[in-house]
Amino acid sequence: MVTRGDTMTVRSADLADCPGIVKVAEDSGEEFSTDDYLIGRPPQGWESLVAVDEASSVLGWLEGTLDGHVADHLAHPAHPPPHAYIHAMAVAKENHRRGIGRQLLAEFVRRARRAGLTWLALTPMDGAGKEDRALFFRAAGLRCVDPRGPNQGMVAELAELLPSSTAGASPTKGDR
Repeated sequence: MVTRGDTMTVRSADLADCPGIVKVAEDSGEEFSTDDYLIGRPPQGWESLVAVDEASSVLGWLEGTLDGHVADHLAHPAHPPPHAYIHAMAVAKENHRRGIGRQLLAEFVRRARRAGLTWLALTPMDGAGKEDRALFFRAAGLRCVDPRGPNQGMVAELAELLPSSTAGASPTKGDR
């Protein structure tokens, strides 16, 4: 499925997107593993999504799995595996607060629901900006497993995450 916003499209990454994904990952200031993209090959068996503008420039990227078994502390007995898990997500800094991250997340959630999954987990990256990342995911409906903060991970029941009526909503505080 392709999701279209006012000036962007969210879709599966292809070979031509690899240099843009590496650039967004590097520009984010985080330490993402982009080895597969450096050699022009998105990871096999993973969902690799990009948000692109009209010129096909990569504005943001999300990488996750739809067939995972999350760590015990992220699991929920009412939601047996497989689980959806977000491994990486980045939006170019100059494009923060335009709803790009929300659109990437919404497309990943749609794909997870379509695959019959009911549970999503992630662990926000450490480092500068961790609180902003946690705010973004909280605004989208994820909750921290540990009430003291996101260090131990964040989870959500897919049925309650990003209702379709808000998938294309304007960016809110914490949106990337």
